[in-house]
Amino acid sequence: MLQCQEFVNDCKFQGTSITPFECCNMFFQPLIGTQNGGLCWLFNHNNTISQSALDLSKGLELVFSIAHNSFSNFLHKHPGIDVYLVDGNLEALRLATESFDSITLKDKQGVRLRMHKEYETDLRRFECGATSSSAKAVDSKGVNSQGSAYVLCLLQTILRVCECLPLFVSYIQYNTHIYSVLQYEQCAKSYMEYVKPIHWNEELSSRLGVTFRQNVDNCRRNFRPCQKTLFHGPIDYYDLPVELTQNTQDFITKLTVVYESLMVTDTIRTRSPSFYELLSYIGYNIALWFAIGHIIWSIIITPCNWFCQSNSKVGPTNLSISTVKNPSPVVTLGNPNRQQLAPIDANTSSQELFPEQI
Repeated sequence: MLQCQEFVNDCKFQGTSITPFECCNMFFQPLIGTQNGGLCWLFNHNNTISQSALDLSKGLELVFSIAHNSFSNFLHKHPGIDVYLVDGNLEALRLATESFDSITLKDKQGVRLRMHKEYETDLRRFECGATSSSAKAVDSKGVNSQGSAYVLCLLQTILRVCECLPLFVSYIQYNTHIYSVLQYEQCAKSYMEYVKPIHWNEELSSRLGVTFRQNVDNCRRNFRPCQKTLFHGPIDYYDLPVELTQNTQDFITKLTVVYESLMVTDTIRTRSPSFYELLSYIGYNIALWFAIGHIIWSIIITPCNWFCQSNSKVGPTNLSISTVKNPSPVVTLGNPNRQQLAPIDANTSSQELFPEQI
């Protein structure tokens, strides 16, 4: 197994050169196993260095060199080095099972990644909440209390059912014996597929068998991260200068990683609501806004009613009778030829009430 200083030929950050010895001691951590079957060196700066300018010359530059004699007995040509950009704060088990989408460094070629940071939030599970911040809080609480409970549950299931464990588990201090290729293909392979994050929420096929589906469903009740950190950006491939590659059969490659933007994006995955959930959501919003409108109307109309009622009350009034001084005479107009009727009293006869017509 190669040591760090045997393949790190040059190290540079923000234009300042660092010797391979210092680079390995400061930034590289011991090997960990991966689900892909390989071994990884971890380059973790532990927040001791940071990029201060958006310039290609201000990023991290690593030149890797592997002697031809170290692989020529097994390989005619070196297959290259895979680089995974992941969150450095992840625990070893998550690094081993969640490292995908690698960048492959080929011999006599350089790779330049101009990246930006992105959060991918999965809100398809109810326990992750409804926002990116709530998912981050759930992860923070879950990692501190349960860690990689889902992956550990699957590994324990593999150990119980298949009586073996994958190779990378031996590098994370999990004492057990490793499976053979036959055991892997016949038993463990199906379970290991659901260790990958892309299959965490995938519906289980009926062809997998009742026992298998029950085992995976039981493990899915454990904590699974709601948010992960990604580093995306355009990748430039180029040939290394002739002065580095001429007259040598050694494997030589160069990696440059630099932030193209300091903006952080957040991609949120949400579940598609069912018809019942959609109706419930519409009904909830109608009831909510009706209640809010009613409360606002009550707040506005109640003081008005109080004010209007206080102004419309009629109190007792004093009636007075005034006399008219020097009243003007009242003139009565009548027909002088019309007979004047006598006053009506109890002794008045009908002839007097209805006199003959003239």
